[in-house]
Amino acid sequence: METRWLTQLSEQQGLPVALVGWAAFADPACETQLDRQMDSPLFRGVRAKPVTAARPDRYDDTLGAPGSLQDAGWTRGLRMLEERDLSWDLRVPAWHLADAARTLEATPNLRVILNHTGLPWDRSEPGLASWREGMRALAANPNVAVKLSELGSPMADWDERQNIALLAETIGIFGARRCLFASNFPVTGLNASYATWLAMIEQAIADAAPGARQPILHDNAVRWYRLPAPTMAG
Repeated sequence: METRWLTQLSEQQGLPVALVGWAAFADPACETQLDRQMDSPLFRGVRAKPVTAARPDRYDDTLGAPGSLQDAGWTRGLRMLEERDLSWDLRVPAWHLADAARTLEATPNLRVILNHTGLPWDRSEPGLASWREGMRALAANPNVAVKLSELGSPMADWDERQNIALLAETIGIFGARRCLFASNFPVTGLNASYATWLAMIEQAIADAAPGARQPILHDNAVRWYRLPAPTMAG
């Protein structure tokens, strides 16, 4: 119903131009949910979050749990996306990134957009090492891109300088053609204004890939989400 409503808004107002919806992967009705949403010409994929641990020291509590990345009943939804040429917006904290990379080996043609810079919440040295390991594992899959977004953490204070460094490092890991500007506003507004966040992205691009401003801020999103090409007025 939400996809239908947003499609009607687009017909009336010209926005939005694409939709990432939701489906209950473990539900027997998942296939029907996807096919009904595909009636919308705007529907591009799904953002469905697996069960994850809130902290790295609770990781073992969720390993293999229903709805987790090891649950075959849940991950069948990923196969449905792959079969329909739909994308998956992946959102897990850093200590589950390597799990996601292993899970995606079963769907090698699935287009995946990792959300929120891989959520490096744990800013300790071991925590960032785990984040880097997981990011590299995902980047080894050519069908995975990453959104440069949301670096707020429930485990650490906002550190603008460190966050710019993490954004730049992400560009280095994935390459400029697989990084997409994003924001996660209004949540990011708890730590930074939109202008500040954009300036941080601009600085990270300047540090890591100074020739890639246009792809990261615009072109990559058009390609990965299959957005309509902009038309010139007049």
